[in-house]
Amino acid sequence: EQEKKLNEIKHIQNLADNFSSAQNYKEAYEYILQLANLNTSDYNFSLPFKVYEYQTKLGYMYSEGLGVTVSKNIAAMWYSKASDLGSDIAKYNLAILYSTHIIGIPNKKPETSLAYDKSFLLYSEVINISDNTYIKSCASNAIGDMYFYGLGKLIDYEKAKGHYLNAVDLGSLAMDKKCKVKAESNLNLTNLEITKIKSLKNVTQGGTLIWGLEAPVKAIDPVWTTSTVTWRSSQLIYDSLQRLDTKYQY
Repeated sequence: EQEKKLNEIKHIQNLADNFSSAQNYKEAYEYILQLANLNTSDYNFSLPFKVYEYQTKLGYMYSEGLGVTVSKNIAAMWYSKASDLGSDIAKYNLAILYSTHIIGIPNKKPETSLAYDKSFLLYSEVINISDNTYIKSCASNAIGDMYFYGLGKLIDYEKAKGHYLNAVDLGSLAMDKKCKVKAESNLNLTNLEITKIKSLKNVTQGGTLIWGLEAPVKAIDPVWTTSTVTWRSSQLIYDSLQRLDTKYQY
């Protein structure tokens, strides 16, 4: 009887996987749903898969509208189930839903802050418990974004920089480098903001304005070239020297 039941489950799994591979999500849905609702304690044998894998798939289908009507709340429900069973991918995707869609709660400031707090905790859990360096890199980059843009946190460029550096280090160990590349770009922006703050602080104390541009200035004529660093340096140097002062004099 147990062997018969195991074969039935394997058959359902094959149907779910084959329809999913063919991107026929409407047909795949009922089989994935059956697998996602399985309770391992009901059987005296080990299932040939992790139930959370199919719960995560359902979450993704509802999040993206694959074979079903889009529902971020239902997606979050399945991601939560999968996360509780040990899926770090589901935990990461759930964090994204909290931070980008503010699921399950009105879009009011206190509740929005609460959603960001949940997102922050989930990203932190992924970094601490996952063995997947790619997911950890993405989660660290996401926390960096929260500090950089002030999403549920006070803007803190130094903390953002720390998380971006961690994302770069973790991404270097991953096969997929997408989040590493994002973190490197974000790190450059963060360093510019840190330099700007230090420079402005120096100026207010009677010092010299120091500005770190993102690339070498190879041409100084903003008419001859449309390079961003050229017109920025022109504004900082020539416009500052030749503009009117507070008495409208040169």
